Amino acid sequence: MSADAQTRAFLERVGRAPSPRTVPIEDLRAATEDVARRFGLPPEPVASVREVEHGRLYEPENARGIVVYAHGGAFVRGSVDSHDGLTRALANGSGCAVLSVDYRLAPEHPFPAAFHDFGRALNWAVRQHAHVVIAGDSAGGNLAAAWARAASFQALIQPVLDLHATSPSIDLLGDEYGLPRDYIEWSNELYGADPDDPRASPLLRPARTPGFVVTGEYDPFRDEGQAYAAAAGVEHVRYAGLIHHAVLVPRAIARGEQVIRDAARRIGESA
Repeated sequence: MSADAQTRAFLERVGRAPSPRTVPIEDLRAATEDVARRFGLPPEPVASVREVEHGRLYEPENARGIVVYAHGGAFVRGSVDSHDGLTRALANGSGCAVLSVDYRLAPEHPFPAAFHDFGRALNWAVRQHAHVVIAGDSAGGNLAAAWARAASFQALIQPVLDLHATSPSIDLLGDEYGLPRDYIEWSNELYGADPDDPRASPLLRPARTPGFVVTGEYDPFRDEGQAYAAAAGVEHVRYAGLIHHAVLVPRAIARGEQVIRDAARRIGESA
């Protein structure tokens, strides 16, 4: 297996990270924010951007519905700031308002804190708009999928959907493409959820809400994303050469920007 030149260059740049068990969580969070600033999408102007009760609300002119978005970060890192460029692009590209949810992170706030935070944000959105899309990437895709029954449409970008972490693709791809099993198991431990709980492992109870699931050829979570799409009866979009981190670093890996722009278009078409 091989990735394109941009992806190989990015993987070589970041190298093999030390075990997260040996690094203070504050340093890991700071590294995520730094990577997002350096390699995330530049912030596009949006008609209105403001802080609201549940996060940050992006509103284009004449918004046609709302997207409730959960950022990725393995339940322990990431923020509305790390995903600011992404959520601005979703708002402009879809023509929908986007509520980027400022949910609480583990280990300070273990499961089900983030689950409930996303649910409260979704309930707020339902009161504001008739057409509500739930969306998220990575761990954020997990939160979105867990609440998909309450929405009009689901848009899951390389989601984490089964905390049992038994998918063959995890061991096949994780070490080579930047997401080793040790990191996955560490973040799941900090999140503190029972993997048999469908609220934490939505693959156990897929929502048949219309929508789509994005997976990547070189993403360790590709198998569970594909299985969820099949069980939920939604569109499965597999991107050749895509690694898990690409949507966080689209200035380094152009395929990441393609995923974001394509997702925005599909969300817009649902409104």
